[in-house]
Amino acid sequence: MTPDLTLGGSGDLVLQVTNFLVRLNLLNAESSEFTRAVEAAVKEFQQARGLSITGVVDEATLRALDEARWKLGDRILSLTTPFMRGDDVANLQSQLSEMGFNCGRVDGIYGHESEMAVMDLRSEE
Repeated sequence: MTPDLTLGGSGDLVLQVTNFLVRLNLLNAESSEFTRAVEAAVKEFQQARGLSITGVVDEATLRALDEARWKLGDRILSLTTPFMRGDDVANLQSQLSEMGFNCGRVDGIYGHESEMAVMDLRSEE
């Protein structure tokens, strides 16, 4: 478990967080310093994701940031242990559902139902 990141913090993990925030268009530039601008971007992200709006990057916020950074096509999705998670998975699930394929609940988790829906789609090609 990593320590919470707060205003005034610095280091590689802050750089990683700011990279995610830049990718999400919530911050203009990466930084290894946890500034007021970073705190504001974290709060905006937390609000959008329904997390506690603290401006602190705790374990839940870090996990949500990691999942949010993925866009469909950024990586190859496959059935793994633990299951892959991310916005790319949720996007795929939404598209599969719209096309009539049963992938279960749109939850951003690439599990067995998502895999079966992809296989069903591929069998129709």
